[in-house]
Amino acid sequence: MSLNRITYLWISQDGKRFIQERTASHFVLKAMVELPSSRAWLIFDSDGKHHFEVAGTDCADRSKIEKLIFDNPAITIQADSLSDLSAKAGIPARATGILSESTRS
Repeated sequence: MSLNRITYLWISQDGKRFIQERTASHFVLKAMVELPSSRAWLIFDSDGKHHFEVAGTDCADRSKIEKLIFDNPAITIQADSLSDLSAKAGIPARATGILSESTRS
């Protein structure tokens, strides 16, 4: 499975952007695996959710993306603010500044 049209923010578990967001998904995966925790977050808002696409078998059905990704609390965290999001994800509070600056551009 690969992600398409990624224009969101990739943030490592320690709260740092680790790759340019428009990078092809196979490069993102390689960079993610090389992180100390091998864990990262894809940060996006409700507008980004509407543009989120996944390529692969059975993923053309939007309801499957909703069920398997967005409605799955094991892999998706939702919050009303960047500070709440960073707290829920265990990302250092300084990341909210990175996120705020990135969303202004």
